[in-house]
Amino acid sequence: MSFEGWREVLLEDAILFNPPEYLKNGTVAKKVAMEKLNPFT
Repeated sequence: MSFEGWREVLLEDAILFNPPEYLKNGTVAKKVAMEKLNPFT
């Protein structure tokens, strides 16, 4: 594997940690357990 052309960045600039999720007041939302989620690739 060649790392040529790669650049070093801060992790917070490459990944969105705890992205915000907004719901309007009174909205009913289902809670989903993490083990039920499929990995996104």
